Amino acid sequence: MSTIRDLARLPEALCYEEDDRLAFTAYRVIANQLVEEAFLEEWIESFFVEREQDIIAHEQNLVSWVRVSNAENVLRSLYFRLLWSNKAVRLLEPISNVLRRLDSIPAEWFQNEQ
Repeated sequence: MSTIRDLARLPEALCYEEDDRLAFTAYRVIANQLVEEAFLEEWIESFFVEREQDIIAHEQNLVSWVRVSNAENVLRSLYFRLLWSNKAVRLLEPISNVLRRLDSIPAEWFQNEQ
């Protein structure tokens, strides 16, 4: 499971539906109850990646945005696999909470909008 998380947080963009394949692998582990729920909750939380805010001034900060996007895509795929299969629905809220935190956009970006 840690390998799935590490791959989901790569600094290169996942492509060719790799996020779905990673989510499917995690889904099979979860659906077959191969790990404890406490482990899964910690594992889900470990997907959180801090997003660097100043991507314009520092091009290298873009890497953090790619890592966040990868993590979001894997978690979204996993979320819907669990939802549609009605398996491990207790994990939907922790996944949703991490997704919400990953999706946070800096408030200062909206200061000039009316």
